[in-house]
Amino acid sequence: MSQLIEQEIESKSIEVLTESKKYLTIKTPESYSAAASFLKAVKSMQDKVLEAVDPVVKAAHAAHRAASAQKNKYLDPLVQAETSIKQSMRAYSVEQEKIAEDKRKKADAEAKAKEDAQKKKLEEKAKEAEAQGDTSKAEELREKAENVFVPAKEIKSNVPSVPGIKTPKRWKAIVEDFDKIPREQLYATDKQKEAHQSYFNQIAVSTRGTLKIEGIRFEEEKGISA
Repeated sequence: MSQLIEQEIESKSIEVLTESKKYLTIKTPESYSAAASFLKAVKSMQDKVLEAVDPVVKAAHAAHRAASAQKNKYLDPLVQAETSIKQSMRAYSVEQEKIAEDKRKKADAEAKAKEDAQKKKLEEKAKEAEAQGDTSKAEELREKAENVFVPAKEIKSNVPSVPGIKTPKRWKAIVEDFDKIPREQLYATDKQKEAHQSYFNQIAVSTRGTLKIEGIRFEEEKGISA
């Protein structure tokens, strides 16, 4: 569409809009008929605008489709590669975190055992002191036993921190037994399982998994982004 035609259409459209104000108040059959005639003229003008502009719009749409197809041709394989790599990294991260968690539990148990052994030893000494009549010493030993603390060995996940790679976490709900979920947690008008997953995920996010609901397990999922 040439610039001259575009200017002509724009000028005519503004002119029609201005003239239409004369027909905003209709109180007689004559003014009604006049408004109807003007309306038909407006519709005719619209058809002319579409006739002039539609080819340009269609060409633009065709160009957009062609550009999008070309973009997807090159981008889709890269997106697939990104998805595959993220899945592998996420799987490794989950596996290593589980290993680290198991080691933490073992370290906690070992620290607790050492702590209990030290407390037991102090208690035995306290009893010996009592047997010898030294109640002050026994009290001192028991007080010392109460303050015994053996820190657990710090265990870190074997997942390296790589500059430029983020691992955002998000909470989600895992429905383990739908039938055990309390009815008050379900929408009254829809009992389908799929309809509630989004709702349960919202609960997981808002409570950070602290809310206990029978039949549902909340867990924090680590994502990967670059």
